[in-house]
Amino acid sequence: MPNCILRYCKNYSKRTTKFSDGVTFHKFPRPGHEKREQWIKFVQNNRSEDTWLPSEHTCICSVHFREEDFYLTKTGRRYLKKSAVPFEKLSSEDNRNTSPTSLLNVDVSDSESIFDTPIQIELKKELRKNIAAKKKLLGINKKLKRQCRYLKLKNQQLTDIIKELKSKLVKVESVADNENQQIQEASVVVKE
Repeated sequence: MPNCILRYCKNYSKRTTKFSDGVTFHKFPRPGHEKREQWIKFVQNNRSEDTWLPSEHTCICSVHFREEDFYLTKTGRRYLKKSAVPFEKLSSEDNRNTSPTSLLNVDVSDSESIFDTPIQIELKKELRKNIAAKKKLLGINKKLKRQCRYLKLKNQQLTDIIKELKSKLVKVESVADNENQQIQEASVVVKE
């Protein structure tokens, strides 16, 4: 059960998951890796322990890395770059993201009224995003319906062509059968 080694970080595997919270745990680079010393110094500064050293299973959670430190594979897996080094997140960054009543992350121009609370402003902003996404999806839906009608019409035309060709094939086969019968009758007459 991994847990983050940094002081005051409460992330551990039973409490947070990468699916629900997006938190992953990353082991220290192997001995000899160029970034290992930077990781160790970071933890020593964070814990105020100059003699601290990592064990084989020591982890740091993804909260202590920047978004640029990760990359996605073609299959959608999220990995930490080898050049990544943990960083100290400022407490104001944490507060800004977690406090819904904080005015730090609210743009006043998003407000329609001076009496809106920060939560109302955020909700209205979210609503506008959702309406724009809905309009986009409706446009895509309309385009797909148009394409569907066109393909159904094309399918019907091709079905009619196939029926017509089948009927012509039957006629050609019947004409060929008649000619074969006439040839056989003529050969019988010639033999007699």
